[in-house]
Amino acid sequence: MRALPLLMSCLASPLIAECPTRADMEGGVMLRNAGGETETFKTGPNGFVRGIYDDGQGYGAHYLLMGGVYVVEVFDTEDGEVVQGTRSTFAYPVKPSEVGPPTPGGRWDVKTLVNDQGDIHPGKESHIYGPNTEITIGTCSYDMIPILSIYHTLDGYEERLNYLPEFGFAYLVEMKDPGEAPFTYDFVAIEAAGKL
Repeated sequence: MRALPLLMSCLASPLIAECPTRADMEGGVMLRNAGGETETFKTGPNGFVRGIYDDGQGYGAHYLLMGGVYVVEVFDTEDGEVVQGTRSTFAYPVKPSEVGPPTPGGRWDVKTLVNDQGDIHPGKESHIYGPNTEITIGTCSYDMIPILSIYHTLDGYEERLNYLPEFGFAYLVEMKDPGEAPFTYDFVAIEAAGKL
Protein backbone atom coordinates (compact mmCIF):
# COMPACT_ATOMS: atom_id res chain seq x y z
CA MET A 1 0.00 0.00 0.00
CA ARG A 2 2.91 2.36 0.63
CA ALA A 3 3.96 1.97 -3.02
CA LEU A 4 0.68 3.43 -4.35
CA PRO A 5 1.18 6.99 -2.98
CA LEU A 6 4.79 6.92 -4.20
CA LEU A 7 3.68 5.84 -7.68
CA MET A 8 0.99 8.54 -7.76
CA SER A 9 3.47 11.26 -6.73
CA CYS A 10 5.88 10.16 -9.45
CA LEU A 11 3.14 10.29 -12.06
CA ALA A 12 2.10 13.75 -10.89
CA SER A 13 5.67 15.11 -11.09
CA PRO A 14 6.82 16.82 -14.28
CA LEU A 15 9.25 14.86 -16.41
CA ILE A 16 12.88 15.56 -15.63
CA ALA A 17 14.35 17.79 -18.31
CA GLU A 18 16.92 16.24 -20.60
CA CYS A 19 20.45 17.54 -20.13
CA PRO A 20 21.77 19.29 -23.24
CA THR A 21 24.73 17.98 -25.23
CA ARG A 22 27.11 19.48 -27.77
CA ALA A 23 24.56 18.63 -30.49
CA ASP A 24 22.32 21.33 -29.00
CA MET A 25 24.87 24.09 -29.66
CA GLU A 26 23.47 24.71 -33.14
CA GLY A 27 20.18 25.90 -31.68
CA GLY A 28 21.74 27.16 -28.47
CA VAL A 29 22.39 26.08 -24.90
CA MET A 30 20.82 28.31 -22.24
CA LEU A 31 21.81 28.82 -18.62
CA ARG A 32 19.54 30.56 -16.11
CA ASN A 33 20.73 32.08 -12.84
CA ALA A 34 18.86 32.40 -9.57
CA GLY A 35 17.73 35.93 -10.49
CA GLY A 36 16.07 34.82 -13.74
CA GLU A 37 18.79 36.18 -16.02
CA THR A 38 19.86 33.95 -18.90
CA GLU A 39 22.92 33.37 -21.03
CA THR A 40 22.58 31.52 -24.32
CA PHE A 41 25.54 30.14 -26.27
CA LYS A 42 25.39 29.08 -29.94
CA THR A 43 27.85 27.74 -32.47
CA GLY A 44 29.19 30.66 -34.50
CA PRO A 45 31.31 30.92 -37.65
CA ASN A 46 34.94 29.74 -37.92
CA GLY A 47 35.25 28.28 -34.42
CA PHE A 48 33.62 31.21 -32.66
CA VAL A 49 30.78 30.96 -30.16
CA ARG A 50 27.98 33.54 -29.99
CA GLY A 51 26.73 34.55 -26.57
CA ILE A 52 23.54 36.38 -25.63
CA TYR A 53 22.87 37.75 -22.15
CA ASP A 54 19.28 38.69 -21.21
CA ASP A 55 18.40 40.24 -17.85
CA GLY A 56 14.71 39.45 -18.30
CA GLN A 57 13.86 43.18 -18.16
CA GLY A 58 14.57 44.11 -21.77
CA TYR A 59 18.30 44.75 -21.38
CA GLY A 60 21.14 42.51 -22.46
CA ALA A 61 24.35 42.06 -24.39
CA HIS A 62 25.64 40.11 -27.37
CA TYR A 63 29.21 38.87 -27.57
CA LEU A 64 31.43 36.83 -29.85
CA LEU A 65 33.88 34.45 -28.18
CA MET A 66 37.05 33.16 -29.84
CA GLY A 67 37.48 29.52 -28.86
CA GLY A 68 34.35 29.89 -26.77
CA VAL A 69 36.31 31.82 -24.12
CA TYR A 70 37.95 35.07 -25.28
CA VAL A 71 35.75 38.08 -26.06
CA VAL A 72 36.41 39.59 -29.50
CA GLU A 73 33.23 41.69 -29.72
CA VAL A 74 30.57 42.85 -27.27
CA PHE A 75 27.70 45.33 -27.42
CA ASP A 76 24.63 46.13 -25.31
CA THR A 77 21.00 45.68 -26.34
CA GLU A 78 17.70 47.17 -25.19
CA ASP A 79 14.40 45.58 -26.20
CA GLY A 80 16.31 43.49 -28.75
CA GLU A 81 17.90 46.52 -30.46
CA VAL A 82 21.61 47.41 -30.44
CA VAL A 83 22.42 50.30 -28.09
CA GLN A 84 24.51 52.70 -30.17
CA GLY A 85 27.97 53.55 -28.83
CA THR A 86 28.37 50.38 -26.75
CA ARG A 87 30.40 48.19 -29.13
CA SER A 88 33.90 47.13 -28.11
CA THR A 89 36.28 44.78 -29.92
CA PHE A 90 39.42 42.91 -28.86
CA ALA A 91 42.04 41.80 -31.39
CA TYR A 92 44.32 38.89 -30.42
CA PRO A 93 47.70 38.16 -32.07
CA VAL A 94 46.61 34.67 -33.17
CA LYS A 95 44.24 33.20 -35.71
CA PRO A 96 41.07 31.64 -34.29
CA SER A 97 42.18 28.26 -35.68
CA GLU A 98 45.34 28.50 -33.53
CA VAL A 99 43.41 28.83 -30.27
CA GLY A 100 42.93 25.47 -28.59
CA PRO A 101 40.75 24.69 -25.60
CA PRO A 102 41.97 25.62 -22.11
CA THR A 103 44.51 23.15 -20.72
CA PRO A 104 44.07 22.25 -17.03
CA GLY A 105 46.92 23.78 -15.02
CA GLY A 106 48.00 26.02 -17.92
CA ARG A 107 47.79 29.73 -18.62
CA TRP A 108 47.80 32.20 -21.50
CA ASP A 109 49.36 35.65 -21.12
CA VAL A 110 48.51 37.73 -24.16
CA LYS A 111 48.66 41.29 -25.48
CA THR A 112 45.60 42.59 -27.33
CA LEU A 113 44.47 45.65 -29.23
CA VAL A 114 41.28 47.05 -27.73
CA ASN A 115 38.77 49.27 -29.53
CA ASP A 116 36.57 50.47 -26.66
CA GLN A 117 33.76 52.39 -28.37
CA GLY A 118 36.28 54.17 -30.61
CA ASP A 119 39.07 54.52 -28.04
CA ILE A 120 41.88 52.30 -29.34
CA HIS A 121 44.57 51.19 -26.89
CA PRO A 122 46.76 48.14 -26.09
CA GLY A 123 45.54 45.57 -23.62
CA LYS A 124 47.17 42.84 -21.57
CA GLU A 125 45.35 39.76 -20.28
CA SER A 126 46.24 36.64 -18.27
CA HIS A 127 44.02 33.57 -18.40
CA ILE A 128 44.86 30.97 -15.74
CA TYR A 129 43.28 27.52 -16.05
CA GLY A 130 42.54 25.43 -12.98
CA PRO A 131 42.31 21.64 -12.66
CA ASN A 132 39.65 19.63 -14.47
CA THR A 133 36.72 19.08 -12.13
CA GLU A 134 32.97 18.43 -12.31
CA ILE A 135 30.08 20.85 -11.86
CA THR A 136 26.36 20.29 -11.47
CA ILE A 137 23.92 22.86 -12.87
CA GLY A 138 20.38 22.00 -11.88
CA THR A 139 20.21 18.24 -12.44
CA CYS A 140 22.95 18.12 -15.09
CA SER A 141 26.63 17.36 -14.40
CA TYR A 142 29.56 18.18 -16.69
CA ASP A 143 33.34 18.25 -16.70
CA MET A 144 34.52 21.81 -16.01
CA ILE A 145 37.78 23.76 -16.07
CA PRO A 146 37.75 26.95 -13.93
CA ILE A 147 39.38 30.01 -15.48
CA LEU A 148 40.69 33.15 -13.79
CA SER A 149 40.98 36.01 -16.30
CA ILE A 150 42.94 39.10 -15.24
CA TYR A 151 42.76 42.30 -17.30
CA HIS A 152 45.94 44.14 -16.35
CA THR A 153 45.17 47.28 -18.35
CA LEU A 154 41.82 47.57 -16.53
CA ASP A 155 43.62 47.99 -13.19
CA GLY A 156 43.62 44.24 -12.58
CA TYR A 157 39.89 43.70 -13.05
CA GLU A 158 39.18 39.95 -12.73
CA GLU A 159 36.61 37.53 -14.07
CA ARG A 160 36.08 33.91 -13.09
CA LEU A 161 34.62 31.62 -15.72
CA ASN A 162 33.61 27.98 -15.92
CA TYR A 163 34.68 26.28 -19.17
CA LEU A 164 32.56 23.30 -20.21
CA PRO A 165 34.51 21.06 -22.65
CA GLU A 166 31.25 19.28 -23.59
CA PHE A 167 30.07 22.46 -25.33
CA GLY A 168 33.28 24.39 -25.96
CA PHE A 169 32.28 27.58 -24.13
CA ALA A 170 32.98 29.35 -20.84
CA TYR A 171 30.34 31.24 -18.87
CA LEU A 172 30.88 34.04 -16.38
CA VAL A 173 30.45 33.23 -12.68
CA GLU A 174 32.21 36.15 -10.97
CA MET A 175 33.41 39.71 -11.63
CA LYS A 176 35.74 41.60 -9.32
CA ASP A 177 37.11 45.13 -9.41
CA PRO A 178 40.28 45.79 -7.38
CA GLY A 179 39.52 46.54 -3.74
CA GLU A 180 35.85 45.61 -4.06
CA ALA A 181 33.81 42.56 -3.15
CA PRO A 182 33.19 40.14 -6.04
CA PHE A 183 29.83 40.00 -7.82
CA THR A 184 28.79 36.41 -8.44
CA TYR A 185 26.26 34.58 -10.63
CA ASP A 186 24.60 31.40 -9.38
CA PHE A 187 23.33 29.33 -12.28
CA VAL A 188 20.50 26.99 -11.38
CA ALA A 189 19.45 25.48 -14.74
CA ILE A 190 20.88 24.50 -18.12
CA GLU A 191 18.92 23.30 -21.12
CA ALA A 192 18.67 23.46 -24.89
CA ALA A 193 17.47 26.96 -25.82
CA GLY A 194 13.70 27.30 -25.98
CA LYS A 195 13.07 24.53 -23.45
CA LEU A 196 13.63 26.49 -20.21
